[in-house]
Amino acid sequence: MQVTLKVGDWIIEPASGQVFKDDKKHRLEPKAMAVLVYLAGNAGEIVTRSELEKSVWQGSIVSYEALTVTINKIRAALEDDSRKPRYIETLAKRGYRLIASVNTDKTSTKNTPIEKQKNIIKPAFTIAVVIILFFSAFIIYQNINNKQLELPQNIPSIAVIPFSNNNNDPVQDYFAAGITEYLITDLSRLSNLLVTSRNSVLGFNSKTIDLNNVGKVLNTKYILTGSVLKDKNRIRIAVQLTDVSNGVQLWADRFDRKMDDLFAIQDEIINKIVTELVKQVGLTHQEFRSRNHTASHEAHDYYIRGNSLYTSISKEGNSLAREMFLKAIEIDSLFASAYSAIALTYIDDYRRKWGKDPTGAVEHAFEYANKAIIKDQSNAVAHVVLSYAQLYGRKQPEKSIISARQAIKLYPNYADAYAIIGSAYSFVGRSVDAIRINKHAIRLNPTSSYIYLSNLGRDYYFLKHQNKAIESLQDAIFRNENYLNAHIYLAATYASQNKIEDANWEMEKILILDPEFSLKYWAETQPYKSETRLARMVADLRKAGLPE
Repeated sequence: MQVTLKVGDWIIEPASGQVFKDDKKHRLEPKAMAVLVYLAGNAGEIVTRSELEKSVWQGSIVSYEALTVTINKIRAALEDDSRKPRYIETLAKRGYRLIASVNTDKTSTKNTPIEKQKNIIKPAFTIAVVIILFFSAFIIYQNINNKQLELPQNIPSIAVIPFSNNNNDPVQDYFAAGITEYLITDLSRLSNLLVTSRNSVLGFNSKTIDLNNVGKVLNTKYILTGSVLKDKNRIRIAVQLTDVSNGVQLWADRFDRKMDDLFAIQDEIINKIVTELVKQVGLTHQEFRSRNHTASHEAHDYYIRGNSLYTSISKEGNSLAREMFLKAIEIDSLFASAYSAIALTYIDDYRRKWGKDPTGAVEHAFEYANKAIIKDQSNAVAHVVLSYAQLYGRKQPEKSIISARQAIKLYPNYADAYAIIGSAYSFVGRSVDAIRINKHAIRLNPTSSYIYLSNLGRDYYFLKHQNKAIESLQDAIFRNENYLNAHIYLAATYASQNKIEDANWEMEKILILDPEFSLKYWAETQPYKSETRLARMVADLRKAGLPE
């Protein structure tokens, strides 16, 4: 069924992804169109962020920034003003509301009270949302499922699902998340165990997951779940290790100790996991002791509060996280992990254009990463931050590769370290090696791999495997439609095939995501050693219509 809507003065065609008014025409990506249709189907009502995430993203992990950018794209297409909205109203801490009149080709609500519109037209809108999501997802998900990478032979794989917070106070969620992160980080140091990255497990919760389904999604054999209860000076932790291939619980335990014993408990959990896997699959036994901890529980508390804020992926969250990390090192000046976390916040300021001084952000990242390494040479995060700053801040891909390899030597499961090496290989002209490395990063970080898929697309573009490039880049955009680099590489790929209309569409999306985008600035910030490669991409982006 073809559904055509009229929202205010605009004609909306969900199936084609286009909006019209007089002689004006704009295109919206499937996710943005689905959000618009969902809001229209609930015209006049407040729609919460969680409702949109559940209905449109259908269980995928969605950052705060992703939904905000999607709403901004809709506003741009409808020529709306968030300060004086005529179409979409933002209600702080509550959600969004479509406030314009809504009509369909079969139903008019012009003279109908807005509170009754939902009951009249919602069935048609529900169908439209389903159609949009189905057709945008069908081909892409087929490609993802058909191309799932095989597990390395004889290497056991494990995912640590975020522990549930059994306190009645949701403010304590950060504490349970902190324990989860420590377990993932410390397990990642084991060279003969494949550990799913933190980013890939963030959307799950130990209390509510279907173990068998999560095992399939993460492509892992073993899953560790647990819960945390913090009560004044005591901590209670329950953990379970399950083989999801047969549903057998291999090990479970409860710990009821003083807060002072927290780090010892974490070490004990990891050693018991290793002992169990030795029995199950012959994993080489490695006696384990955690590193990079602080002796101060107050410093540790600030650190995990900062990590909780950092994962919001927002300018405000990044700034607040840095404040927490700085408080941690005020208390314990030897806390290496806090220094590396501060370095990460400065790298994010640089790469996301959150700060007013990009050069200063890179220098601060170098400063704190080097301080972390001086205090603890085994701090893998610091080596990765150093690698990123060397690659993008100082355009030194060879040095970047050395730093990232050091991180992998320390944490063999560090997906981002592999991805940086892949990018460095691409910038020095080694696209075949870059593709191989990025595929391994995807295996380690399967559900949050849009960056790696985008990098794959870039290297397929350089190898002139344009169909593979388009496939990978579309996969990346499906996972995160607000990732700028994927749109840039896709615009260049379309232009190289003379698909100018598609290239122009990508150009429009690039300028929505970054209204100040210029080819000159972009080219100046790229660390290509091959001028031929850079010139080729600039020429294709110019052909796509991007401004100088």
